[in-house]
Amino acid sequence: MALENLHHDARIDARQESILDLASIPDESVDYGYCIGVLQHTPDPAKALQVIFKKIKPGGQLAIWAYEKSWKAYLYRTKYVTRLVLKRLPPSLVLRAVPGWVDFWLPISTFLRRIKLTGLSKLLPVADYSSDLPLNRVQIREWAILNTFDMWTPAYDRPLTRLEVQSALCAPGGSAEIEWNNHVRGITAVIKRV
Repeated sequence: MALENLHHDARIDARQESILDLASIPDESVDYGYCIGVLQHTPDPAKALQVIFKKIKPGGQLAIWAYEKSWKAYLYRTKYVTRLVLKRLPPSLVLRAVPGWVDFWLPISTFLRRIKLTGLSKLLPVADYSSDLPLNRVQIREWAILNTFDMWTPAYDRPLTRLEVQSALCAPGGSAEIEWNNHVRGITAVIKRV
């Protein structure tokens, strides 16, 4: 999809390959990289982070965002209960059901957020970014459909801790300065290769 959207820009070199290998990209060849919402959906998030980080040039930066492993994440995320049923269904069937599900739950969640009951809205089985991102109503619905489907159907869902990120970056051949972002939910950082 990225290649389809960006094929006209000669500066873009989009590729599709395993994040656990990235063999087509030479080590220490990338000035800036980002990995947003991907690490937790790999069979080995620490290895994926190590592989990506090896591609960054000394002095280059990598921005990451991943699910955070914490008791709150499991308490507030109804996706873990919902998945018990939905993972037994074909993903195509789940995808067809998601828009109707979102159309029911998203207005309730948005209302709860508007009246400052965000914690309660997080208990609902829908992805809601209405108070998190500067998106219009159509975009909020599209993101809700995409991310509700993503919550229910991943092959892997392996959240990380900051310590796991630090350990992965301290593996042989890696030296990093990590700037954590405490204002965004999840594991969010800009990592500079030194």
